[in-house]
Amino acid sequence: MTRPSILVLISYRVFPALMGGQKCIASFYQGLNQHCNVKLAVSNDNDLKATTGLDVEDFLYNHWNGFANIRYLFRLLKIIKTNQCQQVIIEHSYFGWLGVLLRLFRKTPFIIRVHNVEAYRFRDLNRKWWRFYYFYEKWVCRRANKLWFTSPNDLKWMQEQWNIPAEKCMTLPYGIDISEPTSFIEKQTCRTILLEKYQLNYLSR
Repeated sequence: MTRPSILVLISYRVFPALMGGQKCIASFYQGLNQHCNVKLAVSNDNDLKATTGLDVEDFLYNHWNGFANIRYLFRLLKIIKTNQCQQVIIEHSYFGWLGVLLRLFRKTPFIIRVHNVEAYRFRDLNRKWWRFYYFYEKWVCRRANKLWFTSPNDLKWMQEQWNIPAEKCMTLPYGIDISEPTSFIEKQTCRTILLEKYQLNYLSR
């Protein structure tokens, strides 16, 4: 059976994967790459030496200069054609507009992986333009072929507030990459270290 091919767009630094969100993305595509041919186009602030086992090109502008990526539209279209990509996956909504254009020219459906409601995150960070992003995020999420959520709460919210059809949505929570559960001894050792480090010994009484 021929393995399906997928193009992935990532708008910020993921490699090396040091923090939780980065690890979520990196480990997801390392797992998906075992079943599909995954081609990643990432922002140019990534470190390709940390992309072990993945096919990655780092030519995109990051999300702060995202609309400048219009200059790479034909390069992305060529990648889709050359690799015969049947699907585009976009991390977060930042590059969702590129998904709209790629579908327009190549008829390639696109998925947005929703890690949170970005507009409200920007609001909480006191970004003055968060309302503009709210309408953009709503617009692009409603035009995606599918939305994959890491949180069922965000899925429910978008269905209720933005009228996203249920058939377009699914939850793919952040998984784990350990082969077996943590042992009781390891848990107790970690608990002791944390209690001592943060002077929380009263909790052990």
